[in-house]
Amino acid sequence: MTNILNDAFKNKGTAFTQAERQQYHIVGQLPPVVQTIAQQAAQVYAQYQTKTSDIEKRKFLMQIFDTNRVLFYKVF
Repeated sequence: MTNILNDAFKNKGTAFTQAERQQYHIVGQLPPVVQTIAQQAAQVYAQYQTKTSDIEKRKFLMQIFDTNRVLFYKVF
């Protein structure tokens, strides 16, 4: 099984519940806190707002896009 964290379409970051972390064998690969997708989106948006140029903002969003499409589209 491919690690779900490497699949940008299935990766939910810290939104994986403890049960999902055990199911997908990713315990210990994420911070111990479980956040909702809305909490993650708020955190990403706050980070986005600290970027001073359009190119910085774009690069930041593309990093999210490349690793976590669920979160990217929630923020977008």
